Amino acid sequence: MTDIAVQQAGRHSVYVQRIAGHIANQFDPYLSTLIDELRLAVLMFDNTGDLSKINKMIREFQTNAKGIYADYSSEILMNELRELASYEAGFTIESILSEIESPVEIPQIPASQVWSAVTSEPLIFENSNQVKLLDPFIRDWEQGQIDRVGNMIRTGFLTGKTNAQLVREIAGKNGYMPTKNKQSIKTMIRTATNHVSNTARQKVYDDNPRLVKGYEYVATLDMNTTDICKGLDGLIVKPKDTYRPKPPQHPNCR
Repeated sequence: MTDIAVQQAGRHSVYVQRIAGHIANQFDPYLSTLIDELRLAVLMFDNTGDLSKINKMIREFQTNAKGIYADYSSEILMNELRELASYEAGFTIESILSEIESPVEIPQIPASQVWSAVTSEPLIFENSNQVKLLDPFIRDWEQGQIDRVGNMIRTGFLTGKTNAQLVREIAGKNGYMPTKNKQSIKTMIRTATNHVSNTARQKVYDDNPRLVKGYEYVATLDMNTTDICKGLDGLIVKPKDTYRPKPPQHPNCR
């Protein structure tokens, strides 16, 4: 049977990016709730410069914020990613069959097995020496934003900013949360979506070694492409290879 080199990225990445955008847009109501919590916590706080009281207020806000992020993850994000994993596995099987002239059957992979592969295969960011499984990657990224906002509140109060000033800087129209916080979460979602898509497809390749002898790493080449992705473009990866790179190679990888 003819060997098939399956493209690991390329035109299908456009679809994956659209899915990531769809999932990210569903974070907006949760972000609005986070902003409301921030406004309430800061505006109601009687700042006397007491660090212990400031820290107590920040901890209470962060506890509420963590619950809001957890709600988004459980109600939206993980459900969407599970559906994407199943779809990608089925799509990959259909793609392989479309390339084979002789009749052949490829069994569907149970959704639970696909998801198990997605959650047990680590994200590897070689340039920053980071290796994380999907769940910790998402939780740590969200916690990073929670910590960032907490630090902004603490620094603001201790440097003499008023409650209203802090609310404007953090939660106002052009403040941190509606802009950088929102963009950061979109980056996390885009990265997680890319991981799910590629790992689900990899699961199909691994389960069908007679049909799939390797894949070609195809990077999106433009002014935004990183050096590591440029270097991997065109690489043929085989099952026997110790390291089989796949997107995402870094946060926001396409």
